[in-house]
Amino acid sequence: MIKFEVNGNGYFFRGKEISQKTYEFYKDDSELLYEEVNSESSENPEEHKIGLYDESCDEEVIGLQLGRSSLDVHCNDNIETIELSEENIKKLGINCKIKTVSLEDFIKEKKGFFFVSHEIISGTPESPTEISDEKIFNLKKITLSITNIKSISENQIITDIEYNTQKIDTIISHGGGDLPEFQVVKVG
Repeated sequence: MIKFEVNGNGYFFRGKEISQKTYEFYKDDSELLYEEVNSESSENPEEHKIGLYDESCDEEVIGLQLGRSSLDVHCNDNIETIELSEENIKKLGINCKIKTVSLEDFIKEKKGFFFVSHEIISGTPESPTEISDEKIFNLKKITLSITNIKSISENQIITDIEYNTQKIDTIISHGGGDLPEFQVVKVG
């Protein structure tokens, strides 16, 4: 059996369309916006509720920060740590699929007002991914999908890791991190 576990920085990017009134309500008050998104009992008017964590986001990218994470491979009582940086991935010849997206790509032909959130969490997934039908680790069976997000800042996110077509969990769920960044933006 081979066991895979990612470590490092997880990255969450979420976005959703909002009304012009909601945009106007929050655009000059980042504390009010932060309170709205992080408080279950926000006293903001119902018409300006954003509800980030109620799974109502239109778009999201979740994964690992390239250059700030690693993959531990446990096989035959050995542990190999693979640094997930651009340089190391090239050096090792790991297969990658890369796509670049911007906020405008997420919203396609739309024009209007949007709420976006960026959050970095350091830690590990809830549990490692185990592949029981493999006895020998082969680096050439790893494939990474990387999304280059261009919005408030540019971030390269590993959204998928596969080993011989089996997905490895890339969502950091245990750990700590900085406070998330929230923003309302006008597009178009």
